[in-house]
Amino acid sequence: MELSIVVLTRNSEQTIKKCLDSIINAPKGDFQVKEYIIVDGGSTDRTLEIAASFPITHIVKDVKGRGRGREVGLQKASSDFVCFFDSDLVISPNWFIEQSKAVKNYPNADVWYGRVETPSEVKSVIAKMSGIEYAHFQDWIRGAGSINRPGCDTSNTIFRRSILQKVGGFDVKLPFSEDADIGYKIWRSGGKIILWQDAKTFHYHRETLFKKLKQNFEFGYGTAYLLAVHKNLPTPWGIYIRLPYSIPKLAIIWSKKYGLIGLGAAWLYLIKRLTMLFGYFYARLTGFKLIK
Repeated sequence: MELSIVVLTRNSEQTIKKCLDSIINAPKGDFQVKEYIIVDGGSTDRTLEIAASFPITHIVKDVKGRGRGREVGLQKASSDFVCFFDSDLVISPNWFIEQSKAVKNYPNADVWYGRVETPSEVKSVIAKMSGIEYAHFQDWIRGAGSINRPGCDTSNTIFRRSILQKVGGFDVKLPFSEDADIGYKIWRSGGKIILWQDAKTFHYHRETLFKKLKQNFEFGYGTAYLLAVHKNLPTPWGIYIRLPYSIPKLAIIWSKKYGLIGLGAAWLYLIKRLTMLFGYFYARLTGFKLIK
């Protein structure tokens, strides 16, 4: 299977070498990599200098916005299978081998993405707390081949080019939430999305509370926009109705498993949800000015 690999970067000096080392040096299983493409969102550090030291086929500079970055990478790629990575992650050595298994087990699927975990060397408490929440979400999904997911990640994901073309590609107006948009469009079109838990990726989450809350403000903002664009998109209000129950429950479960950092993760989850709600209402009140 011929594969094009696209890596999105932006001020990734601290992680780009580890990211590209892990991708380029990993055994490729049944995949034959045709090209490596860097799409950069306007880096002002040494990201592109470091990337250029690797055997990269194409480097595209100053592409603003995640939706536009994904779409530019898709248009630059020339294989029937297009794999997207973000530069703030490291894949496990067997990532491509496991994804080969996923494609073999689910040959009629259209999207295959892997499990995200937190690197063991991470020192930031905020990043560790974020990792606890995300691991919980993936454990809740369960199964090595959780088939026909209603959404997908885009940071460590293989797409069939044909399914991306069928749904019109990525929304180039989206500076964020492009993953929620493309996952929903593929699912609604009848495309099949696979979460393959054994293809592991180690993601460097935001390390400060400000950066984490900014990210979740953007999630809320993007959700408001997508609800306006996709009339049948499921609303998130059930999550907020369950908060008085879910927060104490998660606090007990996570504190037993992780100690005080688990307790903190439950409270961070609450703060993140409230920040998302603020982002949602800000988007509605300002007419989506950050996107339009």
